[in-house]
Amino acid sequence: MEIRQATARDIPALARFMAKLNHNPAHHVGYCGADWREVRGDIGEFGLPVDKSFVVLEAQGQIRGVLGFDPDAERAWIWGPFITVQPWLPAAQALWAAMLPLLPRSITRLDFFYDLANSNALTLMNCFGAKETSREVILRATRSSISRSPVVGSVGDLPLQLEARFIQLHDSLFPGTYYSGQEILCRRNHLRRLLTCTDGAELNGYIYLEAEPESGGGSLEYIGVKPSARGRGIGLALLTSGLDWLFSFASIDKLRLCVNVENQAAIRLYQRAGFAVDRNLFAFRLFRTGPRTG
Repeated sequence: MEIRQATARDIPALARFMAKLNHNPAHHVGYCGADWREVRGDIGEFGLPVDKSFVVLEAQGQIRGVLGFDPDAERAWIWGPFITVQPWLPAAQALWAAMLPLLPRSITRLDFFYDLANSNALTLMNCFGAKETSREVILRATRSSISRSPVVGSVGDLPLQLEARFIQLHDSLFPGTYYSGQEILCRRNHLRRLLTCTDGAELNGYIYLEAEPESGGGSLEYIGVKPSARGRGIGLALLTSGLDWLFSFASIDKLRLCVNVENQAAIRLYQRAGFAVDRNLFAFRLFRTGPRTG
């Protein structure tokens, strides 16, 4: 067996190898998809080319292991290890040692995301001394699984005269989040929609979604209900209206959400709308201060 850096010509084979293993909870990595075309597209959008972000374990000309990372300025999301040889742990440590020199020096934080059933990866995290940061639930819904909810108030696009109230509500519900209320207003287009529930001049809640019809997916970015308006079914009405819009794109047939396991109220809301629990995952974080490899 040998370990080498990946090349651009490896991308289709890497994508097929990782996607195939990712169907199995015992190998599952939360950042990676289970459709090889999706995985191939994701790799193509990484901040570094594949030869600078992936290493490959080969035996007799066949891929037997893969490990890589998706970099940001100071952070990297770790893809793998995906390994089919035994013993697993020494192979993982060898891949890790080969990948570490590829990490830019600016990256100080490494994030990992593994299925609860991926016991090998959880053992590796223990060897590294990585810190568990959260436990997440993956929820999935299909076009046919979505339930309908009666509309409470008026659900539709945000009236111009309520834009200031929306900004105030969003920024109070999600302070310091990745999109401010003003940024959401600026992002709106035919693939990014903000739906609101209003009652006369009152803004009771909203949902912001982004459709990706080319990849067959979509995302629910934010859903919020004014505290004084909760308990009236507004969240469920907004959610089902938003899902109706996403599924209006013919190419979108399934949706995936990640929710912290402690947010049981949100999980119940999504389940009432037709989502079902698909996976349970652990998130880990490691700072680059010399992880233990033995």
